[in-house]
Amino acid sequence: SALSARKANSKTVKAEHLEEAYDKMVLGMKTKLDRTEEQLRRTAYHEAGHTIINLLTEQPVAKVSILSRGDTLGAMFSKEKYESFSEYTREELVYKLMSLQGGFAAEKIMLNCERPGASNDLERVNNLANAMIKEFGMGSGELKGITYKGMVSNEMKNKFDEEVLRLIQLSKQKTSSVLKENKKTLTLLAERLMAKETLDEAEIYAVTGVPKPEQV
Repeated sequence: SALSARKANSKTVKAEHLEEAYDKMVLGMKTKLDRTEEQLRRTAYHEAGHTIINLLTEQPVAKVSILSRGDTLGAMFSKEKYESFSEYTREELVYKLMSLQGGFAAEKIMLNCERPGASNDLERVNNLANAMIKEFGMGSGELKGITYKGMVSNEMKNKFDEEVLRLIQLSKQKTSSVLKENKKTLTLLAERLMAKETLDEAEIYAVTGVPKPEQV
């Protein structure tokens, strides 16, 4: 933070210097990539997709950017709704799955594009869905309230795997439905990102017109 302040010729460390230091620690240093306008547009829609899902499911958003850092082409910074992960309900964890799938879905819906860049998001979707069903007992029917641990029957193991796939498909369908119903807002945010590259929390809510939840 002090180095960022010095570089900006500031006599004091300000909030933006703290944010810059945080971004460097989490995502790495800014990287200069010779990206075309089309590549930037894909990144803008990708990050806007994550952000729109968060906004419409009342998941806190701190910032969104299409600046490249480290191995990332852009990022949405969200806040945890609760201090402990155990406080999340099944519905709220489904919202997290939707948020993770928002980038991939937005590129597909708006640009008819699928690219390897979304693989990290999809891996996190798979990990969270597996945890919900196999560790948290959030399955349905006979799997509700039981966990995968100790299962020896191949039949039961297959049922757990099938339930994970159903959960992923359900969240995927919900994500696509939400984004298709909000194409105008998605476009507004993506275009603003193309113009400014980074938007803070206040700018995100202002551009999209989505009311800010009182608890955020």
